[in-house]
Amino acid sequence: MKAKFKMKKCLYHNNVNPGDLAFVNFEKINKKLGDSSLDNYFLSDDGWRLAALQIPIPLGHLHTDAPNEVHLPINDFYYRPLTGIIRSVFQSKAESKNFCYEPYELRYKPLTGEPEMAVYGELYWSKKFREAHEEIQRLPQVSPDDNLPRAVVALQFWSDGMAATNFGNAKIWPAYL
Repeated sequence: MKAKFKMKKCLYHNNVNPGDLAFVNFEKINKKLGDSSLDNYFLSDDGWRLAALQIPIPLGHLHTDAPNEVHLPINDFYYRPLTGIIRSVFQSKAESKNFCYEPYELRYKPLTGEPEMAVYGELYWSKKFREAHEEIQRLPQVSPDDNLPRAVVALQFWSDGMAATNFGNAKIWPAYL
């Protein structure tokens, strides 16, 4: 009853023209909102792909006749290729506006007279990142009109356990990029 009251109140608000809602199919909207299938989300234009795979699970040394491992089948594994993710992020001004494309070395000189030292914290401050940047800057041009900037793409992967249910102690370990 509460939801109907709020909806009615919203429809009679001064800024809402009830005539604009005359041809809205609310049953279709309710069905879509109640649909828990992720198929349409994962198979969208974002480059999601569906694959079947098998994960080898080591069994250890149960006994001499036992196999070393079994294969766990996963029929609906959704993933995005890394190149597609990289391309979409770099093409988005909003998502890549704060990227650091030119690495640098950050140094700290203590006031106590101790020797200067490198500061580590961001990936683009590291020696390896700076070396990789220099290496790609030295690559020959692919064509005479090859004038696009070259940048190192550094990817960080991590995972953490999270509760799979509101009860029990089952966990899942999603991978993040």
